[in-house]
Amino acid sequence: MTYAPPPLIAPPKEEEVHPYRRVWRSLTQETAILAIVCTAVFILFQYLPIRIPAIAEPILNYGLAFLPLALWIILARFPETRVPLPRTGLNTTVVLSALLAAAVGIPVVNTVIQPANWLSVESAPVRVIGYMLTAGIVQEFIKFLVVRFVAGGRFFRIREDSVAFNMAAAVGYITVLNLAYVVNNAASPDFVALRVLHHVAMNTAGSLIISYGFAQTWFANVSPFMLPFTLVIASFVNGLIIPLRSGFMNASLGISGASAQPLFGLGFSLGVLLAAVAIISFFYRVAAEQERIARQTRGNL
Repeated sequence: MTYAPPPLIAPPKEEEVHPYRRVWRSLTQETAILAIVCTAVFILFQYLPIRIPAIAEPILNYGLAFLPLALWIILARFPETRVPLPRTGLNTTVVLSALLAAAVGIPVVNTVIQPANWLSVESAPVRVIGYMLTAGIVQEFIKFLVVRFVAGGRFFRIREDSVAFNMAAAVGYITVLNLAYVVNNAASPDFVALRVLHHVAMNTAGSLIISYGFAQTWFANVSPFMLPFTLVIASFVNGLIIPLRSGFMNASLGISGASAQPLFGLGFSLGVLLAAVAIISFFYRVAAEQERIARQTRGNL
Protein backbone atom coordinates (compact mmCIF):
# COMPACT_ATOMS: atom_id res chain seq x y z
CA MET A 1 0.00 0.00 0.00
CA THR A 2 1.48 3.29 -1.08
CA TYR A 3 1.07 6.61 0.68
CA ALA A 4 -0.07 9.58 -1.39
CA PRO A 5 0.57 13.00 0.14
CA PRO A 6 -2.45 15.26 0.31
CA PRO A 7 -2.68 17.83 -2.45
CA LEU A 8 -1.25 21.18 -1.66
CA ILE A 9 -3.91 23.77 -0.95
CA ALA A 10 -2.98 27.33 -1.77
CA PRO A 11 -3.70 29.67 1.12
CA PRO A 12 -6.54 32.08 0.45
CA LYS A 13 -5.43 35.44 -0.84
CA GLU A 14 -6.22 38.31 1.46
CA GLU A 15 -8.22 41.03 -0.21
CA GLU A 16 -6.34 44.29 -0.36
CA VAL A 17 -7.86 46.79 2.04
CA HIS A 18 -8.10 50.31 0.66
CA PRO A 19 -7.35 52.77 3.48
CA TYR A 20 -9.79 55.45 2.27
CA ARG A 21 -13.41 55.40 1.18
CA ARG A 22 -13.63 55.32 -2.59
CA VAL A 23 -15.42 58.60 -3.22
CA TRP A 24 -16.10 58.09 -6.92
CA ARG A 25 -17.90 54.82 -6.27
CA SER A 26 -20.05 56.46 -3.58
CA LEU A 27 -20.78 59.46 -5.80
CA THR A 28 -21.73 57.21 -8.74
CA GLN A 29 -24.12 55.23 -6.54
CA GLU A 30 -25.72 58.38 -5.14
CA THR A 31 -26.08 59.86 -8.61
CA ALA A 32 -27.61 56.72 -10.10
CA ILE A 33 -30.15 56.16 -7.32
CA LEU A 34 -31.22 59.80 -7.18
CA ALA A 35 -31.60 59.97 -10.97
CA ILE A 36 -33.71 56.79 -10.99
CA VAL A 37 -35.95 57.90 -8.11
CA CYS A 38 -36.55 61.42 -9.46
CA THR A 39 -37.20 60.12 -12.96
CA ALA A 40 -39.62 57.48 -11.67
CA VAL A 41 -41.57 60.00 -9.56
CA PHE A 42 -41.75 62.42 -12.47
CA ILE A 43 -43.04 59.79 -14.92
CA LEU A 44 -45.53 58.31 -12.46
CA PHE A 45 -47.13 61.64 -11.59
CA GLN A 46 -46.76 63.34 -14.97
CA TYR A 47 -47.82 60.62 -17.39
CA LEU A 48 -49.63 57.96 -15.38
CA PRO A 49 -52.91 58.38 -13.45
CA ILE A 50 -51.21 58.20 -10.07
CA ARG A 51 -53.17 59.76 -7.23
CA ILE A 52 -52.13 59.71 -3.59
CA PRO A 53 -53.99 61.04 -0.55
CA ALA A 54 -53.59 64.77 0.00
CA ILE A 55 -51.95 64.17 3.38
CA ALA A 56 -49.30 61.95 1.78
CA GLU A 57 -48.21 64.41 -0.89
CA PRO A 58 -46.29 66.76 1.47
CA ILE A 59 -44.60 63.71 3.02
CA LEU A 60 -43.41 62.60 -0.42
CA ASN A 61 -42.27 66.12 -1.26
CA TYR A 62 -40.20 66.41 1.90
CA GLY A 63 -38.85 62.91 1.30
CA LEU A 64 -37.62 64.03 -2.12
CA ALA A 65 -36.13 67.17 -0.59
CA PHE A 66 -34.12 65.12 1.91
CA LEU A 67 -33.23 62.36 -0.57
CA PRO A 68 -29.75 63.74 -1.52
CA LEU A 69 -28.83 64.06 2.15
CA ALA A 70 -30.16 60.60 2.98
CA LEU A 71 -28.23 59.01 0.11
CA TRP A 72 -25.07 60.83 1.18
CA ILE A 73 -25.42 59.58 4.76
CA ILE A 74 -26.04 55.97 3.67
CA LEU A 75 -23.58 55.70 0.79
CA ALA A 76 -20.84 58.14 1.81
CA ARG A 77 -20.93 59.00 5.52
CA PHE A 78 -21.57 55.53 6.95
CA PRO A 79 -18.87 53.88 4.79
CA GLU A 80 -16.35 56.38 6.20
CA THR A 81 -16.66 54.61 9.55
CA ARG A 82 -15.69 51.25 8.02
CA VAL A 83 -12.33 52.17 6.50
CA PRO A 84 -8.94 52.28 8.27
CA LEU A 85 -8.44 56.00 7.58
CA PRO A 86 -11.80 57.78 7.66
CA ARG A 87 -12.14 61.43 6.74
CA THR A 88 -12.93 63.81 9.59
CA GLY A 89 -14.82 67.06 9.24
CA LEU A 90 -17.44 65.92 6.74
CA ASN A 91 -20.34 66.40 9.16
CA THR A 92 -19.14 69.91 9.96
CA THR A 93 -18.89 70.67 6.25
CA VAL A 94 -22.48 69.60 5.57
CA VAL A 95 -23.94 71.46 8.54
CA LEU A 96 -21.96 74.67 7.98
CA SER A 97 -22.83 74.72 4.29
CA ALA A 98 -26.53 74.26 5.08
CA LEU A 99 -26.49 77.00 7.72
CA LEU A 100 -24.78 79.50 5.44
CA ALA A 101 -27.14 78.62 2.60
CA ALA A 102 -30.15 79.28 4.83
CA ALA A 103 -28.76 82.39 6.51
CA VAL A 104 -26.87 84.04 3.65
CA GLY A 105 -26.96 82.35 0.26
CA ILE A 106 -30.67 81.88 -0.43
CA PRO A 107 -31.85 85.16 1.22
CA VAL A 108 -29.24 87.20 -0.67
CA VAL A 109 -30.15 85.69 -4.04
CA ASN A 110 -33.94 85.39 -3.65
CA THR A 111 -34.70 88.44 -1.49
CA VAL A 112 -31.96 91.00 -2.13
CA ILE A 113 -30.69 90.43 -5.67
CA GLN A 114 -33.73 88.65 -7.18
CA PRO A 115 -32.07 87.92 -10.54
CA ALA A 116 -35.13 86.17 -11.98
CA ASN A 117 -37.12 89.43 -11.83
CA TRP A 118 -34.80 91.45 -14.05
CA LEU A 119 -32.94 88.84 -16.09
CA SER A 120 -36.00 87.17 -17.60
CA VAL A 121 -36.39 89.89 -20.27
CA GLU A 122 -32.69 90.06 -21.19
CA SER A 123 -30.90 88.33 -24.03
CA ALA A 124 -29.37 84.88 -23.57
CA PRO A 125 -25.74 86.06 -23.09
CA VAL A 126 -26.84 88.66 -20.56
CA ARG A 127 -28.85 86.07 -18.63
CA VAL A 128 -25.86 83.71 -18.49
CA ILE A 129 -23.49 86.41 -17.21
CA GLY A 130 -26.19 87.77 -14.88
CA TYR A 131 -26.87 84.43 -13.24
CA MET A 132 -23.14 83.77 -13.07
CA LEU A 133 -22.48 87.01 -11.16
CA THR A 134 -25.47 86.58 -8.84
CA ALA A 135 -26.79 83.10 -8.02
CA GLY A 136 -23.74 81.30 -9.37
CA ILE A 137 -21.00 83.20 -7.56
CA VAL A 138 -22.93 83.41 -4.27
CA GLN A 139 -23.66 79.69 -4.20
CA GLU A 140 -20.22 78.49 -5.24
CA PHE A 141 -18.30 81.00 -3.12
CA ILE A 142 -20.15 79.94 0.03
CA LYS A 143 -19.36 76.27 -0.58
CA PHE A 144 -15.77 77.17 -1.44
CA LEU A 145 -15.37 79.09 1.85
CA VAL A 146 -16.81 76.19 3.85
CA VAL A 147 -14.37 73.67 2.38
CA ARG A 148 -11.46 76.08 2.73
CA PHE A 149 -12.35 76.78 6.37
CA VAL A 150 -13.11 73.21 7.46
CA ALA A 151 -10.64 71.18 5.41
CA GLY A 152 -8.10 73.59 3.96
CA GLY A 153 -4.83 71.74 3.72
CA ARG A 154 -5.25 69.96 7.05
CA PHE A 155 -7.52 67.13 5.92
CA PHE A 156 -6.30 66.77 2.33
CA ARG A 157 -4.22 63.59 2.14
CA ILE A 158 -5.12 62.37 -1.36
CA ARG A 159 -6.80 64.01 -4.33
CA GLU A 160 -10.14 62.33 -3.66
CA ASP A 161 -10.35 64.07 -0.28
CA SER A 162 -11.17 67.24 -2.20
CA VAL A 163 -14.09 65.47 -3.89
CA ALA A 164 -15.38 64.19 -0.55
CA PHE A 165 -15.36 67.60 1.16
CA ASN A 166 -16.70 69.58 -1.77
CA MET A 167 -19.54 67.11 -2.30
CA ALA A 168 -20.34 67.30 1.43
CA ALA A 169 -20.64 71.08 1.05
CA ALA A 170 -22.84 70.56 -2.01
CA VAL A 171 -25.16 68.20 -0.12
CA GLY A 172 -25.68 70.75 2.65
CA TYR A 173 -26.49 73.52 0.17
CA ILE A 174 -28.73 71.25 -1.94
CA THR A 175 -30.78 70.22 1.09
CA VAL A 176 -31.60 73.82 2.01
CA LEU A 177 -32.44 74.70 -1.61
CA ASN A 178 -34.80 71.71 -1.77
CA LEU A 179 -36.50 72.57 1.50
CA ALA A 180 -36.91 76.22 0.47
CA TYR A 181 -38.63 75.14 -2.73
CA VAL A 182 -40.98 72.69 -0.98
CA VAL A 183 -41.91 75.19 1.74
CA ASN A 184 -42.48 78.15 -0.58
CA ASN A 185 -44.23 76.38 -3.46
CA ALA A 186 -47.38 74.24 -3.51
CA ALA A 187 -45.84 71.94 -6.11
CA SER A 188 -46.83 68.40 -6.97
CA PRO A 189 -44.27 65.59 -6.47
CA ASP A 190 -43.34 65.47 -10.16
CA PHE A 191 -42.24 69.11 -10.16
CA VAL A 192 -40.50 68.69 -6.81
CA ALA A 193 -38.55 65.78 -8.32
CA LEU A 194 -37.62 68.00 -11.27
CA ARG A 195 -36.39 70.77 -8.97
CA VAL A 196 -34.44 68.39 -6.73
CA LEU A 197 -32.68 66.93 -9.76
CA HIS A 198 -31.92 70.45 -11.00
CA HIS A 199 -30.40 71.49 -7.67
CA VAL A 200 -28.32 68.31 -7.51
CA ALA A 201 -27.06 68.67 -11.08
CA MET A 202 -26.14 72.34 -10.67
CA ASN A 203 -24.38 71.94 -7.34
CA THR A 204 -22.64 68.71 -8.26
CA ALA A 205 -21.20 70.29 -11.39
CA GLY A 206 -20.02 73.40 -9.55
CA SER A 207 -18.58 71.57 -6.54
CA LEU A 208 -16.73 68.99 -8.64
CA ILE A 209 -15.11 71.75 -10.70
CA ILE A 210 -13.94 73.54 -7.54
CA SER A 211 -12.79 70.23 -6.04
CA TYR A 212 -10.46 69.81 -9.00
CA GLY A 213 -9.05 73.26 -8.29
CA PHE A 214 -8.41 72.32 -4.65
CA ALA A 215 -6.81 69.01 -5.65
CA GLN A 216 -4.50 70.56 -8.22
CA THR A 217 -3.54 73.39 -5.88
CA TRP A 218 -2.59 71.03 -3.06
CA PHE A 219 -1.12 68.10 -4.98
CA ALA A 220 0.30 69.52 -8.22
CA ASN A 221 2.69 72.29 -9.15
CA VAL A 222 0.12 74.62 -10.66
CA SER A 223 -0.42 78.36 -10.75
CA PRO A 224 -1.87 79.94 -7.58
CA PHE A 225 -4.61 81.28 -9.83
CA MET A 226 -5.89 77.73 -10.45
CA LEU A 227 -8.27 77.75 -7.49
CA PRO A 228 -9.93 81.13 -8.19
CA PHE A 229 -10.10 80.16 -11.86
CA THR A 230 -12.10 77.02 -11.08
CA LEU A 231 -14.37 79.11 -8.83
CA VAL A 232 -15.10 81.40 -11.78
CA ILE A 233 -15.70 78.41 -14.07
CA ALA A 234 -18.05 76.81 -11.54
CA SER A 235 -20.00 80.08 -11.26
CA PHE A 236 -20.16 80.35 -15.04
CA VAL A 237 -21.48 76.79 -15.32
CA ASN A 238 -24.19 77.69 -12.81
CA GLY A 239 -25.02 80.81 -14.80
CA LEU A 240 -25.24 78.70 -17.94
CA ILE A 241 -27.36 75.91 -16.45
CA ILE A 242 -30.14 78.14 -15.06
CA PRO A 243 -31.23 79.88 -18.32
CA LEU A 244 -30.59 76.76 -20.43
CA ARG A 245 -32.85 74.69 -18.21
CA SER A 246 -35.50 77.39 -18.39
CA GLY A 247 -35.24 77.33 -22.16
CA PHE A 248 -35.64 73.55 -22.29
CA MET A 249 -38.58 73.71 -19.89
CA ASN A 250 -40.36 76.09 -22.25
CA ALA A 251 -39.34 74.48 -25.52
CA SER A 252 -41.96 73.46 -28.05
CA LEU A 253 -42.31 70.13 -29.81
CA GLY A 254 -44.51 71.57 -32.54
CA ILE A 255 -44.87 74.71 -34.64
CA SER A 256 -47.93 76.12 -32.94
CA GLY A 257 -45.94 78.01 -30.32
CA ALA A 258 -44.07 77.48 -27.10
CA SER A 259 -45.44 75.04 -24.57
CA ALA A 260 -44.04 73.87 -21.28
CA GLN A 261 -42.05 70.67 -21.70
CA PRO A 262 -40.94 69.45 -18.25
CA LEU A 263 -39.59 66.28 -19.87
CA PHE A 264 -36.94 68.38 -21.62
CA GLY A 265 -35.98 69.88 -18.27
CA LEU A 266 -35.66 66.40 -16.79
CA GLY A 267 -33.42 65.26 -19.64
CA PHE A 268 -31.29 68.39 -19.40
CA SER A 269 -30.70 67.99 -15.64
CA LEU A 270 -29.87 64.30 -16.06
CA GLY A 271 -27.42 65.16 -18.82
CA VAL A 272 -25.70 67.84 -16.74
CA LEU A 273 -25.43 65.54 -13.72
CA LEU A 274 -24.01 62.57 -15.60
CA ALA A 275 -21.69 64.71 -17.70
CA ALA A 276 -20.30 66.51 -14.63
CA VAL A 277 -19.41 63.27 -12.86
CA ALA A 278 -17.96 61.67 -16.01
CA ILE A 279 -15.90 64.68 -17.14
CA ILE A 280 -14.42 65.67 -13.77
CA SER A 281 -13.63 62.05 -12.85
CA PHE A 282 -11.77 61.84 -16.18
CA PHE A 283 -9.72 64.93 -15.27
CA TYR A 284 -8.89 63.35 -11.91
CA ARG A 285 -7.71 60.14 -13.61
CA VAL A 286 -5.53 62.13 -16.00
CA ALA A 287 -4.00 64.11 -13.11
CA ALA A 288 -3.32 60.92 -11.13
CA GLU A 289 -1.70 59.28 -14.16
CA GLN A 290 0.49 62.31 -14.77
CA GLU A 291 1.57 62.24 -11.14
CA ARG A 292 2.39 58.52 -11.38
CA ILE A 293 4.47 59.05 -14.52
CA ALA A 294 6.32 61.96 -12.88
CA ARG A 295 7.17 59.85 -9.82
CA GLN A 296 8.36 56.99 -12.01
CA THR A 297 10.53 59.36 -14.05
CA ARG A 298 12.12 60.81 -10.93
CA GLY A 299 12.76 57.30 -9.62
CA ASN A 300 14.61 56.29 -12.79
CA LEU A 301 16.93 59.29 -12.68
